[in-house]
Amino acid sequence: MEIPQNKWSYEEESMYIVEFLYKYKLIHSEENIIVCPKAFMVNSILQCCFRIARRETMSKQKWIRNLRIVNNYISGTVDIVWKEGKFEVHKK
Repeated sequence: MEIPQNKWSYEEESMYIVEFLYKYKLIHSEENIIVCPKAFMVNSILQCCFRIARRETMSKQKWIRNLRIVNNYISGTVDIVWKEGKFEVHKK
């Protein structure tokens, strides 16, 4: 997947997040039930990053760092918690 661009439209941001969730199989169905245990946290983190990118230019390195954090969360090597409107990363 490409690195998000600063100043994408809301539609482009939404499409990126949906494609990200499907690419990493964070959403699937089991017997007519949609299962997405990590999708909500991943969505929140990516939305937070896009909000920051709208206010200021986010460097490619910062995007890569944040996407690595998300990948580590998906793989289960870190936990993420929200504290005062920001996310904190905790190694397991």
